[in-house]
Amino acid sequence: MQVPNRAPQLEAAITVFLVLSWITVTTRCYVRIFMLKRFRIDDYLMLITLGFYTIFGGLFWGSAHWGLGRHVADVAVPEQTNAFRLWFFASLSYVLTTVFLRLAVGYFLLQVALERRHRYIIYFLNTTNVIFNIAYFFFTIFACSPIRYFWTRVNEAHDGRCYNLASAYITIAQSALSVLLDWTYGILPAFIVKDLSLGLRKKILVAVILSLGALYVQRQTKLRSIMLTFFVTVRALPP
Repeated sequence: MQVPNRAPQLEAAITVFLVLSWITVTTRCYVRIFMLKRFRIDDYLMLITLGFYTIFGGLFWGSAHWGLGRHVADVAVPEQTNAFRLWFFASLSYVLTTVFLRLAVGYFLLQVALERRHRYIIYFLNTTNVIFNIAYFFFTIFACSPIRYFWTRVNEAHDGRCYNLASAYITIAQSALSVLLDWTYGILPAFIVKDLSLGLRKKILVAVILSLGALYVQRQTKLRSIMLTFFVTVRALPP
């Protein structure tokens, strides 16, 4: 049975996400600059996030153009090499995207968190996010030796090795930790507003508004799950 070509769906999905992200961030910047007359650190972090996400989207789209989403038997070796090369750099930019996105959400919550315990939790989440993902970033770079073997291994003429089992384990650990961080960011606002002098309906409304940033991160987690499957499959290829 012929395997369907999923590249058009991948290209369409990343295009939709990019357009929505640009609309959302542009609207946010307009409100911050022209209506509220203030532009804070979390806004700058969000712009950095959008920059890295745009880079990721472009590389992801290019990888799909060269063969991502198609059966390996239908893709020539030079095209496979191009697809893997773009995917390698896309994975790095995606790690940076999630790091800065969580930092933006965390800094935003720090502006409304009054209790010391809540602020300590946010500091812990931000620190864990940065430290673990920096480690994951460099592990991704050096997952194969030499580095270029990540995309040249489809050509049997090149020698090298990839740490397949370790890559699979650390990718699963990164994904699990990311889910834990994202859900904590999403639930924490409910505890932040719990003791405010507001009615129950207003507390719920404020908590939902504060959780919107975390909901965006959780939407990214769905894409991360797809990436996880791809990483584990790709890195399980024979060295």
